[in-house]
Amino acid sequence: MTTLHSRLNGIVRALRSAALFIAITTLVFALLEGCSSSFLALYDRNVVEKTSAQYDSLLGWVNRPSLHRPDFWGPGVGLRNNAQGFRAAGEITPHLPEGRIRLLCSGDSFAFGEGVDDEDTWCHLLAGYDDRFETVNLGLPGYGLDQAYLRYMRDGTDLEHTIHLFSFIGGDIARMEFTDHHGYAKPILRLVEDSVVVEN
Repeated sequence: MTTLHSRLNGIVRALRSAALFIAITTLVFALLEGCSSSFLALYDRNVVEKTSAQYDSLLGWVNRPSLHRPDFWGPGVGLRNNAQGFRAAGEITPHLPEGRIRLLCSGDSFAFGEGVDDEDTWCHLLAGYDDRFETVNLGLPGYGLDQAYLRYMRDGTDLEHTIHLFSFIGGDIARMEFTDHHGYAKPILRLVEDSVVVEN
């Protein structure tokens, strides 16, 4: 009986040691994977923004116009900007064609569609809901609410449109306090009496 009890205790100790070893190993691999993924995500984001964007004196950065890279995000996942700097295959006419409903999509990387093909951005997918819909993507990776607003006021208001969709996340509000992003200076909005003043 004592021998059986000793053997059972030995097995329990061995199982506990094995479980502890597996737990520690899993934790170490999870930490390594997490750190690696974070590093690669930050690195990729930085490289992507630098190569798909260019400096803009008002907004900090905008899309490079006339950019077409079929495998920009990966094999078969492309990025196309038209000559106006919108994420689109063709040019957008200032006047709304008769019978069409134009939706302008403002925002950050979620509106822009970072990491997905042109046809998989939510702004583009909206056009599939109704044959009358025409969508224009004004989104830019890394934009704060301030930049999205300024881009709409500068580049969107000249386009006849029916609806303006302004999307944002909590981080876009925090970015309003940043003076730069990935090496690009960005505007800061200040309220002076009853006017919004653009600084930086």
